[in-house]
Amino acid sequence: MSLPAHPHNAHLLDLRTPADLAGELAAVGFPAREPIAEWEQVSHAVLRLEGVRPAVRSRLESLAVNPESPVRLYGGGPNLLRSASRRALRGLAKALSAGGRPAAGAELERCLDAAPGQWRWGRRTLDFRSGAKVMGVLNCTPDSFYPASRLPEPGPALEAARAMIAAGAHILDVGGESSRPGSDPVPVAEEIRRVVPLLEAIRRESDVLLSIDTRKPEVAQAALEAGADILNDISALRADRSPGDGTPGMAALAARRGAPLVLMHMRGEPKTMQAEPRYEDVVSEVLGELSEMVEFAFAAGVERLIVDPGIGFGKRLADNLCLLKNLAVLRCLGCPVLVGLSRKSFLGAVTGAPVEDRLPASIAADTLAILSGADIVRVHDVREAVQTVRLLLAVRGASCR
Repeated sequence: MSLPAHPHNAHLLDLRTPADLAGELAAVGFPAREPIAEWEQVSHAVLRLEGVRPAVRSRLESLAVNPESPVRLYGGGPNLLRSASRRALRGLAKALSAGGRPAAGAELERCLDAAPGQWRWGRRTLDFRSGAKVMGVLNCTPDSFYPASRLPEPGPALEAARAMIAAGAHILDVGGESSRPGSDPVPVAEEIRRVVPLLEAIRRESDVLLSIDTRKPEVAQAALEAGADILNDISALRADRSPGDGTPGMAALAARRGAPLVLMHMRGEPKTMQAEPRYEDVVSEVLGELSEMVEFAFAAGVERLIVDPGIGFGKRLADNLCLLKNLAVLRCLGCPVLVGLSRKSFLGAVTGAPVEDRLPASIAADTLAILSGADIVRVHDVREAVQTVRLLLAVRGASCR
């Protein structure tokens, strides 16, 4: 039996970057003078717009577009889909801004320009252009959900930190309060007692970036004094946004110190968040609530924000899977994206594996997240995550010509 002939060798190309397109154009004798401009012309995008007011919808419908690159509109209510090449969508954004709808135009532009760059604050640098960063988890707790990650004593915790640094961790995330479902809060003094000695010990030995995982401004302040560089607030400034006793909040601290701040989505508290989580459209709702948190933080003077969808925090299995599948939508917030998937229970629900055996699923989940645009992966197993990132970078940068 002979195989059918394919004289034209037709095949679809999986082009992910302007450099990919430039290589293919050169291979057919059409060198691109402006690869990014060519990419904008051929790269197609579908935008979802929610809560569109009638006046904006009317403007969208009336805009003239290039017939060679049509912009199509789908939907009959306040929620719409807009489909076009990136170049046409940029033209649409400019037309909206020029036509008296600058907020709508700016929002479209933000969706199209969502790649983070390089951050500098104080003596510290974090360059997102060079690929995803690996954040190693250091739990100075006796009760975190993964028993092997529990490091309540300073000696073993420092040894774990040294191993993570040697394995290539870009950031170490130190926490003194478990946030597993059903966990109880830890008093401020106890949380400080747990984390400060480790932060000080690591800083004496290494210049690695250090993050403090806490919801409490008092702990964050002590951690910064001990050498921490980044604030990781799983409550996304909930205390700041609620009436308090007048104590300066997390946002004020981050603004004053110039420290990057991680805002994670979570409904409720760790103690009760998994009781009965409910979403109608988890991607839209998480995006909307994170957007409000980002706006609040920027208004408070915070300059560097990172967003985290909070997988496993007040989410059902289907919610977690849907957020991982659609992680790229968070890019429209204009902030780097952090995701924590390592050994979480939703991986066990899918694979049937206990927490001790979820490393393969964790690697697969991190791979999916990075391919979807995650800038930071928070992991227990640094060595494996670093190898995963290096392989993905090598594949993305591979020259096939």
